[in-house]
Amino acid sequence: MKLQGKYLPVVLLAFSLVPPARAEEPKDASERPAAVVELARGTVEFKRAGADEWKPAPIGTKLDYGDLVRTGRRSRAKLSLGNHIRISLSSNSVAEIQVPRQNGTPSVGMLLGSLLARVAHGDGPRPFEVHTSSAVAGVRGTVFEVAAAEDGSCLTTVQEGAVAVEAFAAGEGEGPSEPMLVKAGRAVEVEEGGRPVFAKELDTSRWLSRRRQLWKKKGAPEAAWKNVKRRLARYELLLERIQKLEARLLEAEKEARRARRAGRQLQFQQHAQTMGRLLDRLAVARFELRRLHTYLVAKEYIAANLPGIGQKAGKSAGPDRARVLARISRVRSKALARLRNQNMRLMRMMAAWRLSARGLSPLQKWLIRRARKGRH
Repeated sequence: MKLQGKYLPVVLLAFSLVPPARAEEPKDASERPAAVVELARGTVEFKRAGADEWKPAPIGTKLDYGDLVRTGRRSRAKLSLGNHIRISLSSNSVAEIQVPRQNGTPSVGMLLGSLLARVAHGDGPRPFEVHTSSAVAGVRGTVFEVAAAEDGSCLTTVQEGAVAVEAFAAGEGEGPSEPMLVKAGRAVEVEEGGRPVFAKELDTSRWLSRRRQLWKKKGAPEAAWKNVKRRLARYELLLERIQKLEARLLEAEKEARRARRAGRQLQFQQHAQTMGRLLDRLAVARFELRRLHTYLVAKEYIAANLPGIGQKAGKSAGPDRARVLARISRVRSKALARLRNQNMRLMRMMAAWRLSARGLSPLQKWLIRRARKGRH
């Protein structure tokens, strides 16, 4: 399994073992909006995380992590994520502003429809990710488009630069496939549970129209609702696992600090190795959680807003679908809060390391050299 940022754990380990006494608290992320609506033509709406009501999203609307934004027929919206990322939503599209990864990489979940992303280089490469139910597209300064269909498939087309597309393996507990590099003028298509393959179609509107027709022809209810309950159970299990891993990590960090203050270098190294293993496991669990998160939020939106999904033709949806949708909404809010709190703690660790670099121990310096040597 290959994960982006696989050397992050050793960096975070070095961060976490530095005394925070001289550290300055980073600016509260809640003071900065995750995204801002820069353009709204036609029907543009947003829904806060945990809310039920969709509201108009005029120019200047500030969006937070977990918020959904959608466009209606013959409508368009443009969002800014910081100073270097702009995304444009086409008509009949829905996206989620997602919690950044552990390393701070911003991301958006493309639930349905298509978006065009422009990522400026600025003073250096700036990573950005677009997640769909079936794949993740990662970039470092480029112009590309991602389309997500009702059946979970996606299409990524590149206009400038290059994009690495990684498909999600079908099995539980697995990471992404080997990334496929897509250069300007090329496109990659990924079926839900499949592998990325080069596509001839570069027009996302035509591709979405064709996929929608096939989806309806094969039977929309079965295609959209298949495996949802099983993956929801896996999602809830991962949340519990992440909570336990975090508790064990905090305990290991506490013991490492005690050993360091007492000058017990061997015990300190043992606790440091334990922390490294826990951080690795935490990163893997968080990756799979993000993968299932986008899948479930997309299915939830489709089931709640497109008629006939998750039910047999001519029959009512029934209480079972309502219960599953309520569970998805409830566990989604819980996951957003946990991931966001974890990120804030890691930011504080990073701030502490930057302000205390001269006091690093030999082991901490070695961890940082190792991480820098292996990063890509």
